[in-house]
Amino acid sequence: MKFIDSASITIEAGKGGNGIVAFRREKYESRGGPAGGDGGKGGNIYFKGNSGLTTLLDFKFKNKLSAQNGFNGQNKNMHGADGEDIIIQVPLGTVLINMLTNRIIADICDEEKYLIAKGGKGGLGNSHFKNSTNRAPRISNNGKLGERFEVQLELKVLADVGFVGMPNAGKSTLLAAVTNAKPQIANYAFTTINPQLGLVRTKNNSSFVIADLPGLIEGASLGKGLGDLFLKHIERCRVIVHVIDFSVDNPEDTITNYDVINKELSAYKKVDLSTKPKIIVANKSDSEFFEENIKYFKNHFKNIEIFEISGLLREGLDKVLSKISEKLKKTPLTINLHDQESFIHLTLEKIKDQFTVQRISGKFIVSGTGVDRIMQKIPTTTYENLARMNLALNKIGVWDELQKQGIKRKDTVVINNYEFQWGD
Repeated sequence: MKFIDSASITIEAGKGGNGIVAFRREKYESRGGPAGGDGGKGGNIYFKGNSGLTTLLDFKFKNKLSAQNGFNGQNKNMHGADGEDIIIQVPLGTVLINMLTNRIIADICDEEKYLIAKGGKGGLGNSHFKNSTNRAPRISNNGKLGERFEVQLELKVLADVGFVGMPNAGKSTLLAAVTNAKPQIANYAFTTINPQLGLVRTKNNSSFVIADLPGLIEGASLGKGLGDLFLKHIERCRVIVHVIDFSVDNPEDTITNYDVINKELSAYKKVDLSTKPKIIVANKSDSEFFEENIKYFKNHFKNIEIFEISGLLREGLDKVLSKISEKLKKTPLTINLHDQESFIHLTLEKIKDQFTVQRISGKFIVSGTGVDRIMQKIPTTTYENLARMNLALNKIGVWDELQKQGIKRKDTVVINNYEFQWGD
């Protein structure tokens, strides 16, 4: 299956059903009271981690997901049915980012349900508006819109240990030697295009997951080569195993390669990867230049612990695995879970009363979030509701602005495709 580690989708929770205006119409009840039912709540959108999924491929073909709308109320005070929720399955390690604010909404690292978008509340039927002075109200509310926003999905591999190193350092060979994974292996740069995972079981019966991450090059944190597309996967790893190719014919190359990788880890902006526990592995001990190179390296870095192995011949692996297990016990898993944020609460609440008035072809065009909110909430099906809408628009200053712009009697006002004539 193709590995896809990012996708952009639009999610939209269900709109609440509308409340209605209705009256009892029963035998011997010639003046039955108001009996308009409330609308049902719109469906929520949840995200849930699924350990059986490993890619975001499905979201490349289905980039808009909507929950069911609530149903309208009915007469006889019958409440409309709620819209059905939807649960979206994603791989463990998926991060949801609000594309408008660039803030993290949720960090899905378990199989719990995360409420991401809330469905709109149902509108009230006219039964709720009955009082001592208005015994037969013809007033109702439409249901509220569900939360809607664009979200970026980022999959960050969940592994205890990450193999890092220059291309062709032997990481894939090492992964195949110590786990049940079967990565593609060849003697050329960038063999590993996608992260590969494998499970290790040590002799002392401990187990952990290792990720073979694509080879880095100098400038990867700035987007060169495979860029920082895969540096993000190292964020999840508790221990980093730095694999270095010691088969090179120039000893200085081992030092250069070691420094390049450390520089790229330090340059990664989102998380300080350089502070993670590291194990240095000198690979390819079966090569002819190995002894010369390891001696040169140890003379240069006198206080660095380094493990000599051959991934190809599977030599020296037990010591490395034992060291990894030891470091994992001292390094608890720390994943920052972020508070969920609401697109609508963060944006519309701040600008809910904004509007503009433009004069185009002799008509006054009124638009903006404040107007949209009022027009969406109040249906224009009865005279009483039209009066409510008039008061609401006046309250946020629409009528004052029209008068400032010189509106006269019988001029046309356009609001959300509705046309009205201005009166005295």
